[in-house]
Amino acid sequence: LMLCGCGKARKNEIPALDRDLAWSLTVEAAKMVPRHSGTPGAARQAEFIAAKARSFGARVEVDEFEALTPVGRMRFRNVIAHVPGRSSRYLIVACHYDAKLLPSEPEFQAANDGASGVGMLLAMISAVMRSGEPPPYSLRFVFFDGEECFYDYTENDGLFGSKYYSAKLEGSGELKNCRAMLLADMVGDKDLGITLP
Repeated sequence: LMLCGCGKARKNEIPALDRDLAWSLTVEAAKMVPRHSGTPGAARQAEFIAAKARSFGARVEVDEFEALTPVGRMRFRNVIAHVPGRSSRYLIVACHYDAKLLPSEPEFQAANDGASGVGMLLAMISAVMRSGEPPPYSLRFVFFDGEECFYDYTENDGLFGSKYYSAKLEGSGELKNCRAMLLADMVGDKDLGITLP
């Protein structure tokens, strides 16, 4: 699902992404600090995402859950924006919105690793809704909480939101209707280099 350029899409064309909107939403998201999971900033970020997605016309749910973390039990919030398509089958387009907890940098903005995905996904919702054409598949734009670990990625540290959501889809039987998933994390770095563990 690639969206680029500007303007209104014609039938059977991919809706055009407003780059200026994506940028402004990324800047706005990055300013909410600190926003590591469990903070008021993370709660404000979830509210911001939900409000923007609703303003663009998506149906939004905020799925709250608790999980045991290395720093105790914590409340998390996944935000899911639904865009109906011509099929009940769906695609997931996802990112995470929480920021890494860096005690030495309390104002860490996590502009690339968190905010850039938020800005892009919200702009994608706007583009699809503005097109006036339902997509071939329904779309679920999922903004995960709790992606960042507190210490090290283990079974009980990190990826809380995505683990919870995938288990929920599997448990409800909805997973069989999911055709694909696109993860749009760290899309704000022009020369991204990732070291795989």
